[in-house]
Amino acid sequence: MRESARRVAWVWWAIAYFVLLTLAVTWPLVLRMGNSVAGRHGDSLVFIWLIGWVQKALFVLHQSPLFTQLINHPEGWRLASTEMAPAMILTGLPFSLFWGPVLGYNLSVLLSFAGSGLVVCWWVYRLTGRLIPSLAAGSIFAFSSFRVAHFIAGHLNLLGTQWIALYFMSLYEVLESSGRSRAWMVLGGVSLGLVALTSQYYLYMTAVLSVLFVLVHALVRGPSFVLQRAYLARLLGVLAVAAPLVFLAEYPYIEAMQAGKLPTRSVDAAVRNSAGVADYLLPATWNTIAGDFVAEHFDRSMWIESSLYLGVGASAMALIALVVPEDKPGRRATKYHLAILAGAALALSLGPVFQCFSGEAPPRLPPALAGIAEACEVTLPLPGELLYRFLPFYTSVRVPARYGVYVILFLSVLAGLGIAYLAARGRGVGRSAVILLVLAVVAIDLEPWQVETALVAPRELDYWLAAQPGEGPLSSFPLIGKPIGFLPTTG
Repeated sequence: MRESARRVAWVWWAIAYFVLLTLAVTWPLVLRMGNSVAGRHGDSLVFIWLIGWVQKALFVLHQSPLFTQLINHPEGWRLASTEMAPAMILTGLPFSLFWGPVLGYNLSVLLSFAGSGLVVCWWVYRLTGRLIPSLAAGSIFAFSSFRVAHFIAGHLNLLGTQWIALYFMSLYEVLESSGRSRAWMVLGGVSLGLVALTSQYYLYMTAVLSVLFVLVHALVRGPSFVLQRAYLARLLGVLAVAAPLVFLAEYPYIEAMQAGKLPTRSVDAAVRNSAGVADYLLPATWNTIAGDFVAEHFDRSMWIESSLYLGVGASAMALIALVVPEDKPGRRATKYHLAILAGAALALSLGPVFQCFSGEAPPRLPPALAGIAEACEVTLPLPGELLYRFLPFYTSVRVPARYGVYVILFLSVLAGLGIAYLAARGRGVGRSAVILLVLAVVAIDLEPWQVETALVAPRELDYWLAAQPGEGPLSSFPLIGKPIGFLPTTG
């Protein structure tokens, strides 16, 4: 019993760590959970409305929430015309029932931070058996620039990265044929279904990378490992478990497609929303050390999508994991596997055509560095162009830069392996000093930022409208402006 307790003790430490770190990094949001959102008014208001609408449709109107006449009168609005994120909406719904949709939205957001960190921590702990490196890897992923940017922008659908991490960890365990392969098959299938119920972007990108994940695993593990009768059976088991949830997630979009309500994108639009190589090297503009320099010299108008910086410390640890000798052949194959997948995701995030810098404006570099920008003025087709031309429905992928979250995920796991390598070497004070130095560098890259909050509250006009008799359509003119129903006050 004591041995069993010791085996699970790390879980409680990890949960406590990520809950406390989430509250600290997003401070003071926890003090304003019921009436404010992080950042300014934006897509967060849409998801708050969605939580409130689903609550009203299910528990008051007793109807399907997938269609509403309250928007786009007289035609109405199919929720599948855009991202619905039902997994994230349903996460916040129980809290919304008691404390309102704003608090439900905020709790869903905060749980995504703690959940993303905890899952990556679990993955690295299974690979290394060391808690500190595992906590560091989870922190690198959960509080990466990508997640912070979409947190500020209010993209609840893109914050559900815990399911992506859980799926790929489970898929890895299924491919490695662990002793509890059935449990991993179920977990992998359920988590893939939750990816589908979170974001159509993530589902499509996860599907593309899953094919590569399996092919690369077969390559690095070799035919003797792959050509086992159970190998394919385990993969089919994951798909069988996932199929009902994926169908449930896709049914509204199938209906919308049949009604001609799903948009398609041009290759030119994909190029505008693709990442540049520099996005992985440039710190976020909120970084205390280099943020001002980046904002002054580079076009960061696409900062929400192009904040893909992993960090000097994390990148160095990932590199160490790749170059140091490894006694266990399976561990060495795992490192190569993760590195190749990170490279593939990076290439896909660059979109149809190679570019060093995202955005339309060229960098304003000092004279000594001006040659860098000139050297990057090349036109090089990438695999993304073929996907846009030949892969079904790929033209719906408007923002290839979002593949960046997969780059960060795989490199975060590699960084955890690198830190674990250092933790296993040396003795006493020297080893502790090295580990503390590494963690300090990682923490500086992932420094807490000052979270601004915006109040979500009705205006006097909204109270007056609510008091009017009867129900009917309402239109606001001019059509471009601040949304009705929210007081644009920050604090």
